[in-house]
Amino acid sequence: MRAKRAKRAKRAQRRTSGLSERLQLTIASYGSVSATAAAIERSEGALRKWIRGESEPNASDLRSICELTGTHINWLLYGENGTPCPASQASVPSTTGEHK
Repeated sequence: MRAKRAKRAKRAQRRTSGLSERLQLTIASYGSVSATAAAIERSEGALRKWIRGESEPNASDLRSICELTGTHINWLLYGENGTPCPASQASVPSTTGEHK
C-alpha cells in the first residue's frame, strides 16, 4: 500500500514540476508581481515564494490567478491545454477598480 502511495506522489510531483515557471509567465502576462498580488489580495512575498518554488499557492489562490489572467488551470498546474493568455487579453483593473 505504501509503495502505491509513493508512486502516486512521485507522479503528481512530476506533473506539477514547472509550476513556478508557469506561475512566473502567468503573472508576467498580467503585468507585475505587485499588480497581481494586489489584484488577488495576497502579499508580494507570497507570490515571490511561489515563483521561486519555496511554497505553493492553495487552490483558492490558483483559481484567483486563473480568473484574473484568463489562464486555463490545467496549463498552470500541468503545462497542458494551451498557454497563459497574452497580456492584452488579461483582466486589467480599470481606474474605477473594476476588472475589464
